[in-house]
Amino acid sequence: MSIRFWQANPEAPWTTLLSVVETYCHPEIATDDAYERLQRLAKRTDDEEMRTFKQELGEAIADPSQLPKDALFWAAQYDDGS
Repeated sequence: MSIRFWQANPEAPWTTLLSVVETYCHPEIATDDAYERLQRLAKRTDDEEMRTFKQELGEAIADPSQLPKDALFWAAQYDDGS
């Protein structure tokens, strides 16, 4: 897997959203219970990463054109492009 811009630059926009998607949704990285773990984490109000993730997710849903081209695709796809 190549280094993604959000891995190389933790201060880049959308880093939290893309990192969480890659960790919990990427088919080659995520475990069988990844979605359930993400759901449990998302319910936590004391977790700064989850607050940022939910904020960025809401912004991305409201206006997907804000995300860098293909960034979400790269975060959640097989490395062979499928």
